[in-house]
Amino acid sequence: MVTKRWMIMRLVKTISIALAAIALSGAAHAATFGWTEGLRPDVVGTNRIVPTDANNAPPGFDLGTINGGQSIDLHGRIVDAADIYQFTSKRKFRIDFIFEGFDAIVNGNVKTINTSGFVSQPLDADDGAVVNMFLEDAGGLPGAAAGNSFVTDITSGDSTIFGRTAPGTYTFTIDGLNNFDALYDIRITAVPLPAGGLLLLTALGGLGIARRRRAAA
Repeated sequence: MVTKRWMIMRLVKTISIALAAIALSGAAHAATFGWTEGLRPDVVGTNRIVPTDANNAPPGFDLGTINGGQSIDLHGRIVDAADIYQFTSKRKFRIDFIFEGFDAIVNGNVKTINTSGFVSQPLDADDGAVVNMFLEDAGGLPGAAAGNSFVTDITSGDSTIFGRTAPGTYTFTIDGLNNFDALYDIRITAVPLPAGGLLLLTALGGLGIARRRRAAA
């Protein structure tokens, strides 16, 4: 016979395991896939988009599918054309500038690039390159598009381009509005509920059932 004491002890153990899983999930690194686009040095650990530029007409360059906890990094160059990407996210996702820098292969050597986000090219040009960024449901659903405009240089502060957005297939457009060169470093991240959080919710639900059973006894 299963006793109330045994049930409570088992639930306490489950909650402890869940809390440990949450702590570990915070330290774990999610899988990140990267692409280098346009006439800029290859970023270490990324793939080169072929042909060189992202498609400038829908549906754009296919980034594939991202699942919970995965990210796609885009390192590109924009002038007065449009870079267009398409992707599918299985979870809610967000799109942000990357401010942490990266390593690139410059003249055959690895060089650490400390300035990232949305910057003029060359970095000291101070030319005020402007882009509009659009996010649109790939199915063309009415009202599914959102847009934001940015001017160089954005290298710190609020990284948000598009906040948490529903799962689905989307077209992401980066549209250069004037004839100035700029580099962009952008991350698309699928945001899952940590595995530890799922365990904790399950455990707390079980604890509630045990309490109700005890109250009914």
